[in-house]
Amino acid sequence: MRLLLAFIYSIFVIIMTCTQNITKLAVEGPSFQWNPEPDFLRFFDFHSYPFHSQTYLFQKSGHVIAFYFLAFMIHFTIRKGSIGFILSVAFALFTEIAQLYFSRTGCLLDVGYDVLGISLYFILYTVNQKIMVLSSKAQSG
Repeated sequence: MRLLLAFIYSIFVIIMTCTQNITKLAVEGPSFQWNPEPDFLRFFDFHSYPFHSQTYLFQKSGHVIAFYFLAFMIHFTIRKGSIGFILSVAFALFTEIAQLYFSRTGCLLDVGYDVLGISLYFILYTVNQKIMVLSSKAQSG
């Protein structure tokens, strides 16, 4: 069951990242536009983004949240933190590269936002585990 949930969520993330127009997704459903010859140099573009735009910040917070939950789902499924982290980061890299083939703006900067969400999950998980250990030691001793 855990594997199925992680798989379904991963498919959801792929659809969200590769659909041609994210704003029309809810109304018209997913639509994909294949680009057989993507411009891989765009993956390394760090200069053409409106960093101060509220829309941009909202969209990138979506990256953080989506990959926070992806890390949770993968970690929940395989129960190994380091492997969960590596698989989550690999998936983030895969989705950003895949966007180049679907006429979207996949970029290394977005991988950074994805990794921020993944890291946030594992940091909060680790802190929570340490608090639980300290709490149980305080109650028992």
